[in-house]
Amino acid sequence: MSPQSFLTLATGAALLPLASCLVSPNNTIPEQWKSSLPQVWDNILARAEINTPGMTMKSYENWAMDQVMDGNGTINLCMRWNSNRTLTQTERQQMVAEYEKTYKKWFEWLPGWDNYPFHGIKFKVVGWAVKDRSLLQGSTDGAAIYTNATDEDGQVACDLGCSRDKHLDGDYSGCPGGREARLHQFLYFNASSLEVDMGAATGYGTYINLWGWENVGRKMGDWPILLHELGHTFGFPDYLDDGLKNHSICSNLWLPPNSPEEFVMKPGDYGAHVPNVTEMEGWMVRYMWSRLSRLRGWQKDNMTYPPLTNCSSFQGDF
Repeated sequence: MSPQSFLTLATGAALLPLASCLVSPNNTIPEQWKSSLPQVWDNILARAEINTPGMTMKSYENWAMDQVMDGNGTINLCMRWNSNRTLTQTERQQMVAEYEKTYKKWFEWLPGWDNYPFHGIKFKVVGWAVKDRSLLQGSTDGAAIYTNATDEDGQVACDLGCSRDKHLDGDYSGCPGGREARLHQFLYFNASSLEVDMGAATGYGTYINLWGWENVGRKMGDWPILLHELGHTFGFPDYLDDGLKNHSICSNLWLPPNSPEEFVMKPGDYGAHVPNVTEMEGWMVRYMWSRLSRLRGWQKDNMTYPPLTNCSSFQGDF
């Protein structure tokens, strides 16, 4: 079955088509970023080897692109609600819609580029994790409800037996719903006492302060902090600027050459605030697909790339 047929026939999830306002995937990489993009890849690998050695692009296979390939165009999502406040069906639908709309801003750069096999992206909520079933009003559309499962820190979670992050070997025998109920990542709303619009994320999930949802996300406009955190699920790091702009690729303070003054993955003093993926970041997503798809063997050809930068001497200070 072709990717388009699969996306048309699948049910229970939203299909998000390619936006028409993007730089065409038939275009070549713009001249100003031809040398920047290989350096972005090298910096991602170098930083991960030092900062998170167990979760590099090479060693960890549950980044957003791994997930969409595993799901044949679908990302399965666990919604985690760490609050005692009741959630109406309407608000839950708004949460999922905001997540889908925001994620689309990253994924919409991929259709038509370098044999990317899907024409859109789908999302399926496979579970809700809450402290008590009574917190969920109305229909949950067939999603599993978890009230007794917790993560390693004792926080509400979907069944870890269904987590792809925990079962990269593909063994879902411990998942009540089997492989079809597996979850690729989670979206965790944390009822923190902090009144800030902040979050954190990696391949297996995104943490967002409940205050941010209630004061920014629920307005259903742009939500820059969620856009930023979802960028981390692809493996993009924070790009931090100390004003010197003279750091090597082998540094946590490196910025891509010819980067705009502001972009999504460059948080400011008060968190992320850029509402849309910049053109440079769109090309970063495309280039990541080109590299990762060959690293994983999703496509095979004679494409060659520059040798990786030797970062035996790494500047790890932020």
